[in-house]
Amino acid sequence: MKPAGAGYLLRPAWKAVRPGGRSAVATQELTQDGARKLFLMGFLTCLLNPKVAILCITLLPQFVDPAHGHVGLQGLLLGWPGSRWGSRATRSSS
Repeated sequence: MKPAGAGYLLRPAWKAVRPGGRSAVATQELTQDGARKLFLMGFLTCLLNPKVAILCITLLPQFVDPAHGHVGLQGLLLGWPGSRWGSRATRSSS
């Protein structure tokens, strides 16, 4: 495994130091992405990030009481404020 890791690191190093090579961190012009693409990238990143789901699955059930009605609805109501808070934090950071 170590030789594979060393090879993985040596490849970009060789590209940077060879004659006519380009640095991996060299600046370059980027195309402007549309709002829809940026939204979908952010949405998929959040959707595929398991940390938030694991936190909700482990934290919220202790506050759900079957005697107080539909368990799924209680879970949604308990998770909704965190969802709103996360979306506001995302909006304010951009």
